[in-house]
Amino acid sequence: MTIQVDFWVLVNILLAFFGFAFAVWKVLDRKQDARFANMEAARMAGGEHWDSRFNALEAAQKAASAELARRVEIAEALRVDVAKIMGSRENAPDVSKVYDRINEVADEVARVAGEMSALQRSVNRVENFLLNRKGDEA
Repeated sequence: MTIQVDFWVLVNILLAFFGFAFAVWKVLDRKQDARFANMEAARMAGGEHWDSRFNALEAAQKAASAELARRVEIAEALRVDVAKIMGSRENAPDVSKVYDRINEVADEVARVAGEMSALQRSVNRVENFLLNRKGDEA
């Protein structure tokens, strides 16, 4: 059995086949382009998400480093203050010696007060004697 096909019919069949193949290829190409566009949009959204998180992390790191620098300055100032206090403490007189000297001065003041009291009594006696003698002479 032999099949005879006319040349132009064969050309038409081949053209129809190639047309169908081209149409299927175009449909698949459009779907693939849409899929790639969706993937690119998802990649961009994910990139924006990570960029925002990275920027927030950078901002937090800058704030933390600024806070650390501030606390280091405070610690340095405190260290200087403590060194001054320790230095002044080493050069300061012994507190027990200061209290002993205060007690000595208090004892001396009490002694002088006693002497002044005795002197006042003596002056009063002399005054009374002089006043009584003046009255005897009159």
